[in-house]
Amino acid sequence: MLRLGMMYWMSAWSASFVIPLRLMRISTGGPEAAGEMVRMVAEKQAALMEGAFRASLAMARGASAMAVASAAYRPARRRVNANLRRLRGP
Repeated sequence: MLRLGMMYWMSAWSASFVIPLRLMRISTGGPEAAGEMVRMVAEKQAALMEGAFRASLAMARGASAMAVASAAYRPARRRVNANLRRLRGP
């Protein structure tokens, strides 16, 4: 349970940087802003579907409730971390 809590806390911390970076990019307008808005919605849908699939696999394999929750959350966490790297730039 502690591990899942830490994963959630670290993602929330990363998201606190991703959100303002994304809003700055969107506020500039233009095609880059439109692309960022589309990406923002599409990646959430993809993370939800992947998380549901991974949780289903974990349940089918008889994993513990904590392992199922972790499998469901992992795709969203990966995307938050990838967004932080991408938006911060080099």
